[in-house]
Amino acid sequence: VSHLSFAIRNFLKLYPWKNCSPKNSTILKKKLSKCNVAIVSSAGLINKLNHLPFDHSIKFGDTSFRVINSNVEKNDLKEYHRSDTFDHSNIKSDPFSVLPIPHLFDLVKEGFIKSVNDRHISLMGSIISPSKLINESIPKIIEIFNEDKVDIAIFIPVWPMCPQAVGLIQKSCEENNIICSTISIIDEITKKLKVKRYLSVPYKLGYPLGQTKNFIEQKNNVKKLLNLVDNFD
Repeated sequence: VSHLSFAIRNFLKLYPWKNCSPKNSTILKKKLSKCNVAIVSSAGLINKLNHLPFDHSIKFGDTSFRVINSNVEKNDLKEYHRSDTFDHSNIKSDPFSVLPIPHLFDLVKEGFIKSVNDRHISLMGSIISPSKLINESIPKIIEIFNEDKVDIAIFIPVWPMCPQAVGLIQKSCEENNIICSTISIIDEITKKLKVKRYLSVPYKLGYPLGQTKNFIEQKNNVKKLLNLVDNFD
């Protein structure tokens, strides 16, 4: 975060981060090759064919979410993350770098996982006041994942406030027997949140899985995320 302004660094330092440690959680009771996997991304992606943009006028952050189907076309995805303090060029040119649906389908072909869930969750993670996220959006997300029989959810944050938004969803998923792991873009924040499973990455903000259009690097990081939940004996 050294490249961020003093005001933002000071805000992140003083912000009262939520505790995202689940009250209870479970371990994976089947092989990865038998698991159905979903994605939660905080990059603010929408399907421009049928979604409204995220509302940047909401002072403390838009807590709504969009459901992105697995058959979405790359050119139909558009980013509406409101922060102007990170490089958006990676997401704009390669939206699947923050919503790695093709990467998961490749892992299905390899026999690494069983299936890619049909529905994935997109939110705009710059949320300062998460009460509506907790009380309104998260229960609906859990309902979707339960309906779809999701075994594993992987979380892709892109900006310093995003880890809290996805961390709160991860907490609730874990408490509802959906096993999760998340990319950690800033370990200092991830540790404050007490997130259960995370993969530290060395990339700059806006590049959570690696370099633009480097499919192999991104897929390898997705694979590492999935390996974090593999406690099958």
